[in-house]
Amino acid sequence: MIPSLANPDFCRLARSLIAEGLSVRFKASGNSMRPWIQAGDLITLAPAEATRLKRGQVIAFETTAGMLTIHRLVALRAEAAGLVLVTRGDANMANDPAFGPDRVVGRVIEVRLAGYRVPVNSPVCWGLSALRRVVRLGVARK
Repeated sequence: MIPSLANPDFCRLARSLIAEGLSVRFKASGNSMRPWIQAGDLITLAPAEATRLKRGQVIAFETTAGMLTIHRLVALRAEAAGLVLVTRGDANMANDPAFGPDRVVGRVIEVRLAGYRVPVNSPVCWGLSALRRVVRLGVARK
């Protein structure tokens, strides 16, 4: 059986393992992080403190439906209620709804595609994903 990100039980299991300081590896599903993370790639998550995360890192968080989502952190804001995080899939045009640090499950430390490591947390990768969105937006306006 391949664990599913869309399964709340998998999210709870990943959260508990990471809380104990362990890493979790699973196969990616979906297309929101293309081209750097694609369905079938192996993703490794490690523990992460929300307060130590940096813009551009790829993180795992729990959605309001209890599912695990892997997206890039595009903003951290201090608001009256506390720290707020904003993420977006590299292939998506819009940000995800903002959420609090309690929903952070971990951060992506490695992606393997055909045995090769993909540097998903590098500033170069994040910048190229932003450029890709600009190009897509320009194409969509024509």
